[in-house]
Amino acid sequence: PRAEVAMSGHGEDMDADPVGHSGSRLFSHPAAVLVLCMVAFLPIWGVKRLFAWTEMRSHPEQAMKWSETFLGAAVAPLAVFPWSYDEDCRSVFLKGEDPFAPWPIECRGTTLREMPPLEPGIVFPLAIAARIFWIPPSLVVLAGIQLGLDAAVLLAICWLALQFGGPVAAIAAGWLYSVSPALSRASTFPFYYYWPIPMAVALVATLLTLSRSRSAGAVLAWGGLAGALAATGCWFRGTMVTVALVTPILVFVLSRASERSLRAALVSFFVIIVVLLPSAWHNLPRSGSILPRRQVWHDLFIGIGTRPNPYGIVHSDKYGTRVAAERYGVIYHKPGYEEAMRAEYLAVLRANPLLILGNFARNTWDSLRGVSMTGPIRGHALFPWLTVAGVTCLFVMRRGVARPAAACAFLWLVQCATLGLVKWPQESYLWETLALGILCGAFGLGAVVESIGFGIRRGVRMCAPRLDKASLRHG
Repeated sequence: PRAEVAMSGHGEDMDADPVGHSGSRLFSHPAAVLVLCMVAFLPIWGVKRLFAWTEMRSHPEQAMKWSETFLGAAVAPLAVFPWSYDEDCRSVFLKGEDPFAPWPIECRGTTLREMPPLEPGIVFPLAIAARIFWIPPSLVVLAGIQLGLDAAVLLAICWLALQFGGPVAAIAAGWLYSVSPALSRASTFPFYYYWPIPMAVALVATLLTLSRSRSAGAVLAWGGLAGALAATGCWFRGTMVTVALVTPILVFVLSRASERSLRAALVSFFVIIVVLLPSAWHNLPRSGSILPRRQVWHDLFIGIGTRPNPYGIVHSDKYGTRVAAERYGVIYHKPGYEEAMRAEYLAVLRANPLLILGNFARNTWDSLRGVSMTGPIRGHALFPWLTVAGVTCLFVMRRGVARPAAACAFLWLVQCATLGLVKWPQESYLWETLALGILCGAFGLGAVVESIGFGIRRGVRMCAPRLDKASLRHG
């Protein structure tokens, strides 16, 4: 019955087509919409990424400092993998003066060094390529892996937008993701800045599937996968830690119809702990952190310097190292450094909490509206408003995807708030938020368009009986 469908929270409007959205016969088939999106947007995506990669390859000086250590860690002995690289081989590599060259895999140095206190996640795909497929690790290989993932993300973005906001949303999401100059740079820049994008999109797809599952086993399995994706993201980018913290909560909320919500949330939480256990085992004795990234308080302290402040703090690694050396006598990347940065940050927080809170609020809002985005396609400032309008429309229309769509919007907010806690959002840091931002803005637009059609159809249904009676009287 109609009432039961509405109360369940998982039904669709009774007058909607099989996809849950109105439209022409072609657009009523999700497979047809996805094929149309990929045929239309994949060539555009390819051209934009080709231009971005050509630009990147022609400026080798843009390669991130220390990126070669990740290449070395990919072929390091298993006893120290992925936390070490060989300094002798690194010296041989740097003498070649080409950061895009393959790692000298034939080099057999014996000087193992600890990796910088950054996330080692990109070591894993490079290690798979080197140890299983015998492909020497290089930044070119890493960029190729990222581009393969990015093509899959384009398809996933279109599918998710179609589920949340219909064909209009799928077309808008595919177009925005394909032509975005920032995302073109992100997917072709061989470093860990890109990797939260596929992780976040896969997490949203998992949560949507979880919300539609009915069997106990499926709910637990999807809940566990959600936890695994969120925790794996922490290995690639430290800012994913807040996503991992809220994932069990979202699993609990979205699985309420299964009557096994608590179990699913506990499974998700347990999987997160298991995935992060190796990190905790390695980092707790060194930095007291359970996360793969050991450099946290350094980022928070110098991040204050991205906005005007009365303490003269500058957003520069050199500034942080100078403060630690002069005031605490400790050296960057050495024991005691993070403790020094923590003391400095907490001192500012205690002395001027309004500065920290104000920076956090302004940084978060600037992240949501993509304040540092460049390029011919600008629309990021509309995404927050479209998202709120779209989620509201989905709940008003009683769409079954309303809660998963709200969860997607919440994850985007969490991403932006995490970045806001650290610093003013320069473009390379905003990359990781763009996929969910585009998805939310697109499904918001689609839901608004759909709600207009929904209102028109409802009005026609209400007026039709009156018109029929009037025609009978005058007939």
